[in-house]
Amino acid sequence: MRNQESIRTIEEISQEIDFLKGKKLSYERLVGGLTNYSYKVMVDDQPYFLRINSNKKSFLALDRDEEVKAIKKASVLGLAAKVLFGNDEYIVTEFLEGRNPTYNELREPENIQKVVDILKKVHTIEDVYRNCSPFDLVSGFLDEARKTEKEWPEGLDEAIETMDIIQENNEKYAPYLGKYCHNDAHERNMLVSSYGEYKLIDWEHSGYGNIMFELATLSSIYDYTEVEDKLLLRSYFGYYEDEFKQLLKDMRFMHTMLTVAWSLANKSLDPKNYTDYINSSIQKIKRMINN
Repeated sequence: MRNQESIRTIEEISQEIDFLKGKKLSYERLVGGLTNYSYKVMVDDQPYFLRINSNKKSFLALDRDEEVKAIKKASVLGLAAKVLFGNDEYIVTEFLEGRNPTYNELREPENIQKVVDILKKVHTIEDVYRNCSPFDLVSGFLDEARKTEKEWPEGLDEAIETMDIIQENNEKYAPYLGKYCHNDAHERNMLVSSYGEYKLIDWEHSGYGNIMFELATLSSIYDYTEVEDKLLLRSYFGYYEDEFKQLLKDMRFMHTMLTVAWSLANKSLDPKNYTDYINSSIQKIKRMINN
């Protein structure tokens, strides 16, 4: 099976991997993921996960080999699937059985704590040479969007100015920088086992970044209240300080900016729905700026 980018077939790839070479295999395309190609591959009744990388995010300049290294380290920590083979073209891991948690589950105190616990372990990963701050991500997606967008949606220029101000004052985040982050921890990138263990998948945006952005991703996506934000921060740091409120607010802004930038870069996939999503996110940003 050859996909539309003429990336090599699964059969071709299998001949390069010792434990797949010469074996009869079957596979099915997995749902989710807009830029790569993910499959469940069956060999002798043993399931494997295969992701074939596309070049659609080459503009982010994120090293695929270093991503593989990060997943290997995360696996040792019990946070991700065991890597069986990987390079800059594709990766094969064990197949994790589980389900995605729901929106409501990720607002429950017990599950907030579980996710915080795995993120704290992610932030201990070292010796992976891959930087990926929220500013890197937003700038990368906006640069890509400029190739097709003749003009920005109303309100985005002001939002970019606000982002620049936050970045100029980045020194206040110094205690929360320099830690390896997943940078995309939401329900579609989490699997929960039958006994309640959480693991992370899709490490494509991972890299050394900002702990507060990692936490703000949860706060933003799941619309945490001030009470839930305090629980999130106490769960991570063991205490709460008033300065955390503004730091988290700024990074919630950055997450919404990332949503807009990502949607602009991918708008051609579904122009109507992405345009509606962009407009609603910009309205959210306007409210943030006015508050």
